[in-house]
Amino acid sequence: WSCPTSFTLDLNGYTLGGDLFNIGGGYYGTLTVISSRPGGALLTTVEMNSEDAVLIMGEGLDGITAMTGIVHIKGTLKINHGKYDQVHVSSSEKKTTELSGGEFVRIDVTAEGLTCADLLAPEYRYDGISYADAKVTSLENVTVVPCEHASLDENGYCADCGFHLVLSVEKDGVTKNFDTFEDAIRYAEQNEGCTVKLLQDVTLCRVNVGSLISNYYIYLKTGTYTLDLAGKTLTIGDGGESLQGLTVTGGCDLTVTDTVGGGKIKSSRWGEVFEVRSDGHLTIERGDYTELSRVLANGPDSLTIKGGEFSCVASREGSDSVSPFAYLADGCAFMLSSGAYANESNVKSEYISGRGTMYRIENVTVVPAPLTIDEQPTDIEFYLTSKEADKYVKLVISTIEEWRGKQFRMTFEKEDGTVIQENSVTAFDKQEISVSIVNFTASDSGSYRIKLEINGYVLYSDTFNITVAECL
Repeated sequence: WSCPTSFTLDLNGYTLGGDLFNIGGGYYGTLTVISSRPGGALLTTVEMNSEDAVLIMGEGLDGITAMTGIVHIKGTLKINHGKYDQVHVSSSEKKTTELSGGEFVRIDVTAEGLTCADLLAPEYRYDGISYADAKVTSLENVTVVPCEHASLDENGYCADCGFHLVLSVEKDGVTKNFDTFEDAIRYAEQNEGCTVKLLQDVTLCRVNVGSLISNYYIYLKTGTYTLDLAGKTLTIGDGGESLQGLTVTGGCDLTVTDTVGGGKIKSSRWGEVFEVRSDGHLTIERGDYTELSRVLANGPDSLTIKGGEFSCVASREGSDSVSPFAYLADGCAFMLSSGAYANESNVKSEYISGRGTMYRIENVTVVPAPLTIDEQPTDIEFYLTSKEADKYVKLVISTIEEWRGKQFRMTFEKEDGTVIQENSVTAFDKQEISVSIVNFTASDSGSYRIKLEINGYVLYSDTFNITVAECL
């Protein structure tokens, strides 16, 4: 039987019989066999003998009481449902036969190097038979069922089905498991908003990243998804070869978090980096990056940091290089290992000839900012003869619990840093602060800002304009 098309054969509760149902060399499509009504039966021997053919034994075949035999010589055979007198596999290519269901009186494998265990689809098993015991060339009276992974070892290996659970991807409550980083990422790229979760420690190297690697970088180039470290360690490089790093680029929008605690991304002995290019975006919510050479960002808008511990956060040298403080999310601060808050004086710079200046900050943890400005000062315009109540700069400040009742310094200054007034203020949960400009005259008109300081932390308000007009 030969034809160049794909179609579904619906038995519709009836019986299709014959001596031999041959899928020959001229057929290069996909044939799916189902029964939309109970009782459908295929009473014949099916012979698969076309390299380009796919046969899928699909839905509705579970109720068949008569048995079907399949001889698999070439092509792809997928059995999801049904009852079979015999399945004989002589195909020489691994995984051209894939069993994800079905009841079998007998399975025989004569292809060199293959066993009955090799026929199983990922995360399926022979009921009551371990994966090791299925490494034989013949089994009788077996049923293929989904594996519940009741025999996982500490490395994520399941002795029941032979699958390594390394990562999972969850989308809309549906979870799919993967045994390589590459496969998980490729699936995530096609499922926007999903979460890739580490189930085991993962070391990224050429073996498990496959097509993600180019030259010496592992590239994440598309998709919007979250990587959950889940308390595990992601190591960039295996120490056996030189890798430059893991790079977010090409429109990929990646968020990294750690829902368990203790999760980390680290370098191997080559000092690899976790990098985001200007055409990608990386958000770091949680995680330990203290054993990573650096988190490196290109340009001012490619990186947002909401949490985590870091050995180094750097902005790559170039015309658009910025201070690492530009990457902090609103309400976040860098804290030094001393327990003091970091400020711009802790940023180091390094000029690289012909390329520009790199800015970096080292050995910091991202924590909630002690002070935040909830309502910014606004532009003020008044006449010398205006009411005194109209001559105040106002802003609303919130303080985290740790610093409530303690003093912070507030400086009213010009945009260029010229100090107008300094005060010590007691911090409360949320407070409105007023700064008097009652004595301002027309010559004092200009641009101003408010500077707040506590334990090394420095926060500037937005710049605002004060205009003092004289009556004519």
